[in-house]
Amino acid sequence: PNLLHVKGDFAHGFVSRAGVTGSITNSLGMPTPEPGFWRAEARRVAETVRDRFFVMSVTATVGRETSEEDVLSQFSSLALEGKNLGADAVELNLSCPNILPGEGGETFTDAKLSGRVVDAVRKRVGGDYPVFIKTGYLRDYREFVEETWDDRVAYVAMNSVAAVVRDRDGVPLFTDRGGKAGICGSAIRELARRAVANLAEQRTAGRDYKIVGLGGILGPRDAVSLMKSGADAVESATGALLNPFLALEVRLRLLQTKVRGATHR
Repeated sequence: PNLLHVKGDFAHGFVSRAGVTGSITNSLGMPTPEPGFWRAEARRVAETVRDRFFVMSVTATVGRETSEEDVLSQFSSLALEGKNLGADAVELNLSCPNILPGEGGETFTDAKLSGRVVDAVRKRVGGDYPVFIKTGYLRDYREFVEETWDDRVAYVAMNSVAAVVRDRDGVPLFTDRGGKAGICGSAIRELARRAVANLAEQRTAGRDYKIVGLGGILGPRDAVSLMKSGADAVESATGALLNPFLALEVRLRLLQTKVRGATHR
């Protein structure tokens, strides 16, 4: 299966476990339905959530033979489609770890290429349109921010982190991906906090931006921790999958603690 509950750490790898553990693999790749389907879905969402902020996430299909020109064209043309379909902002997903060897899902590891992606998108969508940049884990985001920042971008940190996953007999799973799959949930909580804190450190008087924090939010305390580390808003995937009431619980806690910029999605 592509989604497994796991236990372990990034130093020694992860082992699949029966039952809920708080950490999962989500090795689903980046599948997409036909364009006609998601275009219709985007229009429907834009029409039905007018009182909310609609962010459409886009990425590029990158293979061994894909040129940089094609990557830039894919990102920029899809971003423009998102804008034209009614999205209030587009998210550039530069950080999917669940791809086959030779595919380029983790563009964020190349700061200069990431900057060229943002520049290409900006030329297509215009200077005032909000662009969210979804990144994976970096110890230091200084160069990444220097290459990608403009006054209408926000940063989303962070995506799942690739690690070796084995079954209970020690046999590597996901062998088509070198035994690795993206780990999310409680196992990446501390990495997410560090990512948000480091992104916040890159803010200067002349270079301000919003940060959306995610990674390891399984309860309200985790959300508050990310916001105290510098996030202006929080998101959840694994936590929301395990607890359908998580968003409400987080919102209530943020209202009670009056964390700066209390927001949830």
